[in-house]
Amino acid sequence: MQQSHSTQGRPSALALVSRRRLTGAALAFAMLNACAAPRQRVLALPVLDGQPLRVVYAHNPRFERLPAALMAVILGRAQALCKLHLRLELQFAAPTEQPIATLFRGVTPAVWNPLKEATYDVKNNTGDRALLVKTTRQSLARNQSAIPAQIAFAQPYLLSKILPTNVASLSEALVDTQLERMRLWMALKGLDGRALLDESVFNEYLAWIYAPRTAPWPYEIVITNQLIASVEYVENSIHTALRGGVSNGLTMQSPSSRYGTVSVLSMFPFTSQDAVTRLLRGDVQGQSTDVVEAAASLLAHELGHQLLHLGHPFGSAACVMNPPQLLQFSAWTRGLNAMQCPVGNSAENKPGVVRFSAVDQ
Repeated sequence: MQQSHSTQGRPSALALVSRRRLTGAALAFAMLNACAAPRQRVLALPVLDGQPLRVVYAHNPRFERLPAALMAVILGRAQALCKLHLRLELQFAAPTEQPIATLFRGVTPAVWNPLKEATYDVKNNTGDRALLVKTTRQSLARNQSAIPAQIAFAQPYLLSKILPTNVASLSEALVDTQLERMRLWMALKGLDGRALLDESVFNEYLAWIYAPRTAPWPYEIVITNQLIASVEYVENSIHTALRGGVSNGLTMQSPSSRYGTVSVLSMFPFTSQDAVTRLLRGDVQGQSTDVVEAAASLLAHELGHQLLHLGHPFGSAACVMNPPQLLQFSAWTRGLNAMQCPVGNSAENKPGVVRFSAVDQ
């Protein structure tokens, strides 16, 4: 089972297929995210002791600041939703604040440069489209019987002029859509007038995976105003592509966290009012997403990964562990029903189905 879980719906097995030789940290990423081998130490299910979960707000000054009052309300609602959907009685410590750069201080050039080999460079427009199509096709082809359903699911959200009829044309259409939406993210401006996705690695999925492994993150929850949006040749799925590479939630290994993992909630997809985000959220004139309900539900989802090691019961609309489609949080939350989806009601919704391997700092 993969060692990072996110609401992008990334697949459970990591595919690193490249015409180039992957070395250093990129190879380490492949090793750490492979299915847990018998000799690896697998993290045990957490035994909760009633201690409050530690929360940090990772602030990027180039984005709108998240009000402390909003975070407090979201945490309060998440507490109730965890009890309702996961049967977990949780307490949250008051959030502390750190500059986002502090959390990424361990992602030095020596760590990041090799990881670039697994990253499609959108910022400099030097990515390998053919390779991205190839790895996307290989990811989709793992479940050939699901291809017709995947085509039907993707069709309404595709920007490509290609009408997919098989796995090859679906891969082409998904990559076209993914790269076009990434270009839209690239066109957005930060508070300082510069490109929202700048030369830093703060938007990069792989940088988030590695950051808590390279510097202490003594937290169980990270809330950030940072947009996490990037394209990788690894773990590229239909959900990832349709969202334009956006991650709204992540749960990954963190050696200095209490239970060996940390959950990240990116608030940008919930709060931004730019046209691209509103379109992906499905907002219409006169209506908008309930930010508190959506963000709290997503945090409960990520804590299901962290504290119960639950998976993704795709297609089970009543389950909080079923990821939202695109960024359509309102439709997702309306469909949630704890009575219809108790923990343990399906294979992917059973505690321990996700096997996180322990990693060292």
